[in-house]
Amino acid sequence: MKKTLVEILKEAKDENVQKNLTGALANVSFVSDELQVNLVGQGILPVLMDQLHSSHELVVVMTIRAIANIFDETTCESFRDSECMGTLISLMHNHDSALVRSDALTTVGTLTENNEEDLLQFVNDGDNLANIHKMAKQDSDEQVRSDAWTFLSTLAENEKVKSIFEEKGVLQAVMEDIEKIVDPDPLSSALQVLGFLAAHDECMNTIFQSFSVFIRLGKHEDANVKTYTAMILGNISRTDEYCARLAEAGAIPILKDLCGEDTRVQHLALGALRNIAIPATNKEAVLNEPGILEAINKCLVDSNNAHVLFNAVLLMKILAVGGENFMEKIIQAETLQAVEKLLDRKLEEGQERIHYEAARFLVLIANVNQENLHLVVNHGALNAFAQLLSTNFPLLHAEAVGVIEKLAQEEQFHERIYESGIVDHLLRLLPVSTEEDLQKSIISALQALKQHEKTNNTIQ
Repeated sequence: MKKTLVEILKEAKDENVQKNLTGALANVSFVSDELQVNLVGQGILPVLMDQLHSSHELVVVMTIRAIANIFDETTCESFRDSECMGTLISLMHNHDSALVRSDALTTVGTLTENNEEDLLQFVNDGDNLANIHKMAKQDSDEQVRSDAWTFLSTLAENEKVKSIFEEKGVLQAVMEDIEKIVDPDPLSSALQVLGFLAAHDECMNTIFQSFSVFIRLGKHEDANVKTYTAMILGNISRTDEYCARLAEAGAIPILKDLCGEDTRVQHLALGALRNIAIPATNKEAVLNEPGILEAINKCLVDSNNAHVLFNAVLLMKILAVGGENFMEKIIQAETLQAVEKLLDRKLEEGQERIHYEAARFLVLIANVNQENLHLVVNHGALNAFAQLLSTNFPLLHAEAVGVIEKLAQEEQFHERIYESGIVDHLLRLLPVSTEEDLQKSIISALQALKQHEKTNNTIQ
């Protein structure tokens, strides 16, 4: 009777045989959940636990990799009943082999990533979090240091874990790191951790205390350093006070320059500028920054990235609500031309909101005065308003109809309104709208448009 791989491994005494058999086990063990459960049922876990204590480096490495592949939601309870986690934690801190430390660290991440209870127990237990940070800074092997930073970033993304970074003193330690680290790779890794943590209010308050460091790092030569610095600046600009202090410290020109970097940096820099521009006192400072409107327009025209386009449009909307003088500067910067080009572009499915927000920007401009009303019509507004009417959102319908009602009073626009398909949308919305004010506006617009023969025929 042929023996199974598990039975042969149980009997194996030669370390080379153990290595090869465990390597084969690691390769096949992720094939299916059924196989993983079967391996656990055959008693593989005690064998693997014993092999973790082997003096042969590659036996330990292959054993760790087999554990990582066998572990999933169907086998996790069996692993919890073993001493697997404690042994892996010991290996990642204490083993002489960098390969073992690296694999053990990665596998601890695998064992905790999909179970919140296990994850919180791990980060709350003793000095686990602080020790991973220590590995990231001090391990003798570059790959292990990199893996440790990656693990810290993964932990920092978790909402339940963010506050524990501060409770355990690790947040403060990483803050001290960025003042000392020169090498751009670990520096960008530390900044990434802070970028994720800054999205948490309590952590944001701590991180903000060093905002001057981030102003300086915004001018760094390394692309990753600039990326995560922009992320931090965006995430710490979430109160009026912080926005004002960042503007006073010179964040605006730095973020403007970052709008000319690669896509990752652009969308984060635009997001940070958007936040900083929200307080009324900051709008003028953002708008008056030399070249900033041109930088945003370039993003609107040239970028193919949804995050960049969306943040650029929202930033323009925020600036536009500053008042008529603000809008005049925006118009003089040829932003309407940039928005028209954006509206003419075919976006991917799921990105429709970019066009909706661009159309809403035109609504803001149009509602200021008659001159602006005429101006937006000549820059694609009618098709944009038709797009707002095509949605299922009453707020967008009301915004579009509010402008259309004004345009309908001027006979010169009747043909263009008809050709844009707006009339059909108004007729569709009228019987289904539950908003009385919206119904009145639609009726008013249609009544005025009846002077146009084609529209009159369509209505009848």
